[in-house]
Amino acid sequence: MSIELITGPMYSLKSTTLIGRMERYLIANKKVIALKWKGDTRYTDEPYIMTHSGLKCECIPCDNDDLKTIYDKIKDYEIICIDEGAFFKDIVKFCDNLANKGHTVIVASLVGNYFRTGFNDILNLIPKCEKITWLTAICMVCFKDGASFTQLIRKDVERDGKELVGGKESYIACCRECFNKTSLKEV
Repeated sequence: MSIELITGPMYSLKSTTLIGRMERYLIANKKVIALKWKGDTRYTDEPYIMTHSGLKCECIPCDNDDLKTIYDKIKDYEIICIDEGAFFKDIVKFCDNLANKGHTVIVASLVGNYFRTGFNDILNLIPKCEKITWLTAICMVCFKDGASFTQLIRKDVERDGKELVGGKESYIACCRECFNKTSLKEV
């Protein structure tokens, strides 16, 4: 049927928007299921997508390469929502196959990491999408609207490009100006 990508930096309400899309379909009596990356245990170990503000919805937690094996569990759902899509190794193929089989797929994900480079394979999903919702956040340095980038602020980790799951203890959202002038020493 179709693929929608919801993206933006940390704190741009990607998961909140995903949950809102799910609610709309549930109100319309559609069969909706949510999946999340099992490694995201920032706020709960329970099977929930949970936002920074505590909003939550039930989901099926999956390992980063589980998607190819889960189809039999979700094939009867019309709407399949995926949180933290960039962490799944086979996200592009999985979403494309689902859409080709008649499902509506909605993915919430960062597209860039804290180096402002592509985050795993998620950029390759963009050409397969019918709709992209690009969100921004409030800059956590100058407090202006329109922050498009995620900045690592933890001083106890090496900036080596490895995935670091975290929240406000690890990352801030920044506008271009603040991203360029803010270093780990200044935060």
